[in-house]
Parts: sequence; structure tokens; C-alpha cells
Amino acid sequence: MGIEYFTGFEGCGSNADVLALLSGRNTAVGTWYDATNGYDGGKCLRLSANTYIFNISKFTSNAIKVVGFHVKGLGTNNGSSSFSSLRDNLLSIGTGASWFTIRNRSTNLAAFLHNTFLASADTNISAALAHFEMKLKSHATEGEVHIKINGELVISETGLNTGDSNIGNIHFGSCQTSNVYYDNIFIADDWQGELISYLRKPESDESVQFTPNAGSDNYSRVNQDVQDGDTTYVSSNTLGHTDIYGVEDMPSGVTVKAVAVGVVARKDDAGDRALELIAKKGMDEVSDEIFLPTAYPAVENTAQRAVFNKAPDNTDWSVAKFNDTDFGFKVSA
Repeated sequence: MGIEYFTGFEGCGSNADVLALLSGRNTAVGTWYDATNGYDGGKCLRLSANTYIFNISKFTSNAIKVVGFHVKGLGTNNGSSSFSSLRDNLLSIGTGASWFTIRNRSTNLAAFLHNTFLASADTNISAALAHFEMKLKSHATEGEVHIKINGELVISETGLNTGDSNIGNIHFGSCQTSNVYYDNIFIADDWQGELISYLRKPESDESVQFTPNAGSDNYSRVNQDVQDGDTTYVSSNTLGHTDIYGVEDMPSGVTVKAVAVGVVARKDDAGDRALELIAKKGMDEVSDEIFLPTAYPAVENTAQRAVFNKAPDNTDWSVAKFNDTDFGFKVSA
């Protein structure tokens, strides 16, 4: 299964773009998008004083999950060992009748199952940019929690009561600190390490059948840093029409763990319309289908993306394989 959910925010330019990548939030107000406080000074998600919580549920519910992210500006919330509010915690995970939580306290990072203390580290997460990664097994007697901060294992406990059902929803909080920044969020079935997102845009037409709204190059209609609605686009109402693009090369020296193909698309007529998102190398191809709404993604659970853990030939990705792969979409319904 590998990586089930992954996002940076390089392609975002507004609150609506960020919200489309989430499953939910606890408030309709506040700022969600930030242009400079993410990894390496890049774009990110911002939790402010009025935006305490967001959640992600775009993964298969089962007993073991790994969640990781970069976080900056995190403060501390000592509270008590009893559970009170999701926003008191860095993470809150529903695992049955009780919540499993991680709280960043002034002297340590601590794990609880609702009212019960489970484990703590000898350190906490500072306000500086840090990488957090946790592996959680939900089980009433054989539960496990393992946490790494900046790659160092700081909690590793087994034989715990971490819940009595599969993990189905993960809530990210602020510890009630104003202006906390999240970036490079992933959910997977095993350790991944520090993941970093790279935005690679179309730079050539390889095989195109859609109609550009202006000019003759289809790729120039879909290669913006930030989606611009109906300013630049390609369109088709013909089943099977396909656009395949060459994209910018991946930087050398990185390890490619997964590739997320994303579009911003809508339909303009009644009935079902769908696009198949495609990664293609020679005769090998992988794809995933998305159904289109009548409006561009701007609210929770509307992001149009497919995550491919394997290259089109069903082998692990590499920089060379990525650079030899083309990407695009097909009208599939």
C-alpha cells in the first residue's frame, strides 16, 4: 500500500486551494494558506488563533498507520492527563471509544489514551521547523506507539492499550498556539522518513487531443504555479480524448518515494463526467479515475489527485524513471 496520502502546498495560492486538500476543519474562519513559513521558506498550511483543527481521512481504515509532517511555530499545552479538546493536542486519533492523543508539553512530548497516560519522550518539539513521524498500532492490549523527531526515535513503546478499533480519522491541532504551520503531510502504512514535495509542471505536449482555450500549446494552459480558474485551460467533451505532457525533471540527488498527479477540473453539463489521471512511460501506464464536480475544487474533500507509489512499469520510482515518465489525463466518462 505504501503512501496513501501526501501533500505539500506548492501548487496552492489561496485558502480555498489548501482546504481542498483536507477532509475537514473545525471552523469556517481564519487563514489556512501561507506563502513563506513552510519547509525551506515555501508554501504551507497555517493554523491561526481562530483555526485550531483540521483533519484527514483519505486513507484506508486499519490498525496501523504512520503519519508524518513538518511543523513550525508549535507551542506547548501542559493541561492535565485527561482529554479535553482536540485543539489542545498536536494529534488526536479516533481509535474506538477513546481518543489517542499526542500533546506537546513544556518539558516533553506525551501520548495518552483519553484519560490514561501511555508514554513520553525526554524532549518536546520546539517552535523551530521540525519533522515529526509517528507509527501507531491500535489495539486494546498489544498497541504500539513509536515517534521520531527530526529522525531520532524518542518514544518506542509496545504492549499498550491504544484503542479498540481501526484508525479512520486523524486530527491535527495547534496546542492552542497562534500561527502554527504544517507542510509535507503524509499518511502511510510504514516509516517513510522526511518527505519533501516538489512541484513539477508540464513543459511540452507529447500527445494531445484536448482543445486549448488560446494559442496552440496545450501544456501552456495547464502549467501555472497556481490554478487560475477559466483564465487558462484545455477542454474536451469526447470520450477517450487524452492529453499527455512532458514535465519538468526532478532534481538530482533525491529519492522518489511516490508521485501525486493533480488536476483542477470541472464539468459544464449534466450527468457523470470523469478524468483518468495517467502516468505513462513507453507502453507502461498507471492511472486512477476521478469524477468531476460542476465547480473547481475550493472546499474540503474536493482535491483531484492520484498517488502512485510505483512507476508505470510497477517498479520503485527513481529520478531517472520520473524524468522518463509523461503525465496527463483522459476523458473516461
